[in-house]
Amino acid sequence: MRLGLDCRRADRICTATERWLVPLVPIALVSVSGVADVFCSVVAILFIVRAAVRRDGSAFNQSWFIALLLLWIYLCIRSAFAAHAGASLGEAIIWLRYPVFAIAAGKALSNADDRRRFVTITVCSVLFLSADAILQYCIGYDVTAHQQQNDMRLTGPFGRPRVGITIAWMFLPPLLALIERRRWLWAAALGGTSILAIVLSGERTSLATLGLDVIALLILLPHWRRPVLIMVGICAALLLLVMIARPSIYQRQVNSTWHVVTAPDQSPYGVIWLRGLTIAAEYPILGLGMRNYRTVCPDPEFGPLAEAHDYPRCSTHPHNYYLEWLIAGGIPALAVFVAAMGLLIRDLLIYGDRRNVLFAGLVATILMRLWPLAPTTSFFQNWAAIPLFLTIGWALSYLPKERSRSEQFIAPGIQPARQ
Repeated sequence: MRLGLDCRRADRICTATERWLVPLVPIALVSVSGVADVFCSVVAILFIVRAAVRRDGSAFNQSWFIALLLLWIYLCIRSAFAAHAGASLGEAIIWLRYPVFAIAAGKALSNADDRRRFVTITVCSVLFLSADAILQYCIGYDVTAHQQQNDMRLTGPFGRPRVGITIAWMFLPPLLALIERRRWLWAAALGGTSILAIVLSGERTSLATLGLDVIALLILLPHWRRPVLIMVGICAALLLLVMIARPSIYQRQVNSTWHVVTAPDQSPYGVIWLRGLTIAAEYPILGLGMRNYRTVCPDPEFGPLAEAHDYPRCSTHPHNYYLEWLIAGGIPALAVFVAAMGLLIRDLLIYGDRRNVLFAGLVATILMRLWPLAPTTSFFQNWAAIPLFLTIGWALSYLPKERSRSEQFIAPGIQPARQ
């Protein structure tokens, strides 16, 4: 009897802690990503403890998670035999926290009131980050005294040029939530500051993600095509005005991007990708293990570190998710990762209400993050992985507990976002 009471008390404590920590993750992501990783890890551990206390692992019985679990087991085994086994195995073991966190976040946000609070927190977080980036552009410093970099790229509170891409990963779902609620002033403030900060950030990838967002929304929300196209026109006008006022932004965001697209083998990312493909071709079956790319890449066997164009051939990671998986675990790891993401998207599209505006924004953000033909951050870095798996968890919170394929086809009209 006493044991049963203790188990129920432990379950309540874990559940309450998860509900408090998940909404704090967006705040940490726009300030100190290391703290966000602590929150993510604690939530994942508590969720596993709660499942063990309940003796109920049904939450993990999802095809995409099972595929990632198999991938994790494979990576752990492969990393144990890597050239630098310690670093590789350490990275592999803790990587499972991300998909577990996604499931835990989905459960923590399953209540409509919790989702509404989460939207409000995310709106405030993105507004702060966008305003901080704009401030840094105007006066040269942000609120934490970080200075703008010499190559016209903004850092925001991070000290490194990743403020634009962080905003691009986070702003779309809360923006669509505000639009659905008809909070036009707040929506204009969030959308305007976010897009302006992305343009001013000097990050080409973050600007390109806006186009991917638009394409995904046009596909997912056919009834909203006219409003989406109106928003695109407003954004294009804002972008044009900024580039007329600051020609250097046009040079950075348009000219240099066009050069990367038309001559990838003569661009910094293209050079790194070619080097990565050479390494992957050398180890196609089992890869190198996690965190071994950075030590193997400089090997003279794969050519000089730089040529006439002076672009470095190596980095800390190969700047593409799919190439990174191929190098880390070979063809098996890449195949299982692609299958897992395909199963995830399938579940979201089949069981979720695609006519729910906020849900469509979440799916569009996930699709944007998984676009293969783009330079990316490392899939294993916390500040890049946590926003993705937080978005996945947020989207999972909208899926019905009892999933039926027929539910997708009987939903009437455009449903209001269940925030």
